[in-house]
Amino acid sequence: MNVWKIKENSGFTLIELIVVVVIMSVMLVFATPRLSGFIFPDDTNKIVRWIVVKARMLRNNAVQQQKDYVLNLDIDNNSLWIADESMDTEEALKLAHENGYPLPETVRLLDVEFPGQGKVTQGTAEIRFNKKGYADQAIVHIQGSDDRKVSLFVEAFLPSVTWVEEYVEAFR
Repeated sequence: MNVWKIKENSGFTLIELIVVVVIMSVMLVFATPRLSGFIFPDDTNKIVRWIVVKARMLRNNAVQQQKDYVLNLDIDNNSLWIADESMDTEEALKLAHENGYPLPETVRLLDVEFPGQGKVTQGTAEIRFNKKGYADQAIVHIQGSDDRKVSLFVEAFLPSVTWVEEYVEAFR
């Protein structure tokens, strides 16, 4: 029996370790820009996600509770607020507006475009979500602090809101 026999597979070589570190570094370089939006979200991404989530929620609530909802986009005051058909008094609507979601100063609502009706560039634009499951078709244009423009598409019969990182003039 040979007591001094050296194990053949005693660990990783230096070259193997270097190759693994290089591969992980390359993966990190490509993954960091994508992850930065989740780790360090800017205000524009936060507003886009808010609108996408609220539009889906409003559509679902309208069907489940059998009442119409309205997503109000106040372009002049740069805020968003939600109303429903049960808010039939001026006081209830005013309270909903006051409890709305003010946009950060780095993000600005540019306009809301409706097919066949043109653009709303001032005042309040209303996107209705019907209790039968459909919504008003619209494009919401938002501008961030770095002059980045985003177009959000609210489709009439699709449950989700899609968006692109550019200013889109008309419906596709």
